[in-house]
Amino acid sequence: MMLLSVGMLALASSSAVVIKQMTEAGTMSVASSVAQTRIERLRTASTTCAAAAVTNGNATTRGVTESWTITPMTRSKQLSVTVTYFTPRGDRSQTYLSMVPCV
Repeated sequence: MMLLSVGMLALASSSAVVIKQMTEAGTMSVASSVAQTRIERLRTASTTCAAAAVTNGNATTRGVTESWTITPMTRSKQLSVTVTYFTPRGDRSQTYLSMVPCV
């Protein structure tokens, strides 16, 4: 009986950790999706190199704060998207980079 009680307590304590990690992973997945959508929008909007030298922007989508910069390169543009999202351990940020060739 004692062994069963110890096992049940261990299972209960580990399930709280698993739920916390799954929640954080879900939030990270939403942030990644927001960044991917923003990169695709910027990619279709900036296909020529004749646009402004640097374009910046900010938005909040699905609880995720995103900021982006378009920087011209020699024959391409660099897209940089940073997403910031809340987790139980505090705010976290991820930066995604992509290159778009000029046509």
